[in-house]
Amino acid sequence: MSGERVRDIGQHSRRLLRDLNMLLERVRYARSPRDAGALERILRAALADTTGVVYRHLALANGQDVLVTFIDHLVANWRIEDFIIRPLSSIPAGPGSPPLTLERLANRYIAAGDVKTSFDIDEILDDLLRGDTLVALSGSPGVLVVSTRKPPARPVSDAQIEVVARGPRDSFTETAVWNLALIRRRLVDVNLRTERLVVGARSKTAVYLVYIDDVVNRTALQEMRRRLRAVSIDAVLDSGMLEQLIEDCWWTPFPQAERTERPDVVVAALLEGRLALITDNTPLAIVAPTTFSSLFDSPEDAYSRPTVVSLLRVTRFVATGLALSLPALYVAVASYTPALLPLRLAIKIANSREGVALPVVAEALLMQLFLEILREAGFRLPGPIGQTFGVVGGIVIGEFSVRAGLVSEMMVVVIALTGLASFTSPSLMLGTSIRLLGLPLLLMASVLGIYGFLLGLAGLLAHLVSLRSLGIPYLVPFAFYPPSDYKDMVLRAPIPAFKQRPTFYGPQQRRRAGDRRRDLPDTRAGSVHRAAGVGNRAHGQ
Repeated sequence: MSGERVRDIGQHSRRLLRDLNMLLERVRYARSPRDAGALERILRAALADTTGVVYRHLALANGQDVLVTFIDHLVANWRIEDFIIRPLSSIPAGPGSPPLTLERLANRYIAAGDVKTSFDIDEILDDLLRGDTLVALSGSPGVLVVSTRKPPARPVSDAQIEVVARGPRDSFTETAVWNLALIRRRLVDVNLRTERLVVGARSKTAVYLVYIDDVVNRTALQEMRRRLRAVSIDAVLDSGMLEQLIEDCWWTPFPQAERTERPDVVVAALLEGRLALITDNTPLAIVAPTTFSSLFDSPEDAYSRPTVVSLLRVTRFVATGLALSLPALYVAVASYTPALLPLRLAIKIANSREGVALPVVAEALLMQLFLEILREAGFRLPGPIGQTFGVVGGIVIGEFSVRAGLVSEMMVVVIALTGLASFTSPSLMLGTSIRLLGLPLLLMASVLGIYGFLLGLAGLLAHLVSLRSLGIPYLVPFAFYPPSDYKDMVLRAPIPAFKQRPTFYGPQQRRRAGDRRRDLPDTRAGSVHRAAGVGNRAHGQ
């Protein structure tokens, strides 16, 4: 038997003995008075190979012993010293004083703001591993769990993905409680609810379900709770993993929930009757349900003039259509039906393809591959280097591909325009999905021409119609809905016109604040006349 095999057997045996020892200690702890000594034995058995665990014994003046346990790199040491160690060390002991209890310690001596009593050993271990401090008293059952957490955290900074020219600049961080504070700072409402759930058998990641109680769609709320409780996974390391576990259709390329790093976007969604998920250790929140049209909304749309926003949204929709269909249309027309083009344009395309060694569909696939390689390489490199590499690489590859006879000049223009159009979508995931969905359309157009292109579009539309997000159809409100639901789609109405919340999200309260200027007395004319009279008297007229 090899030495490596012997070591594996030895490690497995030690692990089994440790688990058995911990099980026996748990049984003893459940049957015996659950005091400091029993707790220490369980903790040492469970955390035998864990570094940084501190067991601090204090002898009180009345003869009782106190065990203070914490993990050094997860706590704020000054909190332990000021809130626990110093108050316990200064407890007086009068003649004939009765033994202290945990309840008396928590109420009179522990100076921390968040203190709770726990008897369940699993909860005690979880709190210790999260950074809380355990205080156990000899002769008294239970444990005091004192909040002393100080995990490593990144401060609030500017948004990195959803950059806006006008609007707030702060964004979420990896600390969930800070993210909740950013939401409550904007929404001072007693009906704002935050429900805490723990997801992940090993990571035990905190997930907060956020909604407005008197506005939220109750059916969507119950469905979200059901899906979160049904999640079975070892660890949730990012909100992207949680999004895939709760979405309706796992295989579609279209996002069925919005990802955002901006608190104002989350608050706007909550006011429409939607839900938000704040996941610990990730700076991106999840907003659901979502629709296809809402993915084209930019965070700064609400802060700009409606005419400007409407023009930009039309541009985004048109650009998305170009990113999806332009290469396929070019291949279909250039290969099968060039007569559909104006004569001069058809001649230009034919002249540009002189000397090209590859067929038009191979040209398109090759340039799409070049585009994805440049995008991925530019994204992985550091910021300034990535931008320079993307620009220079695109110019060099396009120029020398044309000179080498691999592709035509017109194909370079088509693919470049496709790539630029896909980046106009506010949702990065939607833009990438649209650009990649153009590949099956391209292949169908190369086989069946314009008919294959139209058939692929019909199949894509059928797929979009079948999608749902928390039970909400994905393509609403492109159907028979009230006119108030169309005020914030492709074209955006002025802010005073939004008197009703969107019907398709199913809010409990449809009515929201509108323009009340017509209900107030108009004193503008009188004010102008009075101001003119004051001015005339001042000039002696």
